[in-house]
Amino acid sequence: MEMADINNSANSSSDVHQNGSEEVKIDTLEDWWEPKPECCIYKVPIDLRKKNEEAYTPQVISIGPLHHGKNELKDMQKQKERYNHIFKERRGNEKLVEMKCYIRNQEKKIRYCYEQPSSLESGPFVEMVLDDTVFIIELFLRHYWNVDDFLLEKPLYRNSIKRDLQLLENQLPYFVLNELYMSAIKGIYSGPYKGSANTDPPSFLHISCYFFGYKSYDIGKMVGVKHFTDLRRCVLIQNRPKSNTPKEVVDLPCATKLDKSGVSFKHVENEDRLLDLKFLTCKPWIHTPILEKI
Repeated sequence: MEMADINNSANSSSDVHQNGSEEVKIDTLEDWWEPKPECCIYKVPIDLRKKNEEAYTPQVISIGPLHHGKNELKDMQKQKERYNHIFKERRGNEKLVEMKCYIRNQEKKIRYCYEQPSSLESGPFVEMVLDDTVFIIELFLRHYWNVDDFLLEKPLYRNSIKRDLQLLENQLPYFVLNELYMSAIKGIYSGPYKGSANTDPPSFLHISCYFFGYKSYDIGKMVGVKHFTDLRRCVLIQNRPKSNTPKEVVDLPCATKLDKSGVSFKHVENEDRLLDLKFLTCKPWIHTPILEKI
């Protein structure tokens, strides 16, 4: 085979060979998806998902392309439409057109943030990002302004949405949310915001942390947040316990390995200090050591 033939074969989208009366389609390199440097939103590994499917799957609302269109999540689509209508009444259709234009211009960068490529074509993809973004912005602002809304008043909805919005597979890139939030609030805010004498509009980081109920954090240290899952990580790292005599930890086993070794984990109600752990010494009548949050 000549070099030119090899190059032509590699550049084609597919190669079809005849095998008797059966056609066999062979995908070529151009069909393979390689995650880009911008990639930050991943699929949960299959072996991890198998241990607890519900822990990694949205239960009430889909955000982003990975769970978009699932039948079991369609009920919340009506609430996205309601929020879109409320937003449009307050800001006007021109603002939605402006936001949609921004998403369209950033579409390639947004797609590159996902490990798994979306099969949505450009138009539906842009509409999906716009609908999800408007829903999040409207939800966070209504929560911040204490607006009466059954999604926020009913713990069943509020807590389920909070949970789903922090799932790794259920994310939009933070830069999109932040940029469109700043565009959305331009010209509509006045007065000091909660916990501050500052009369400037609250940052998206501020209302995000307020919505999720993070009580202790330093926004100034949250640089380069990728998405809400990453925001959760940033808050936990800031609140991790610090040793007075720090030592290098060599080959620290993960929770999965500790579990397989017979260590049990006991949950206590203290979500802000997830990384505060203490090891309970085994008693003669206790055969399994237990790790408990402080």
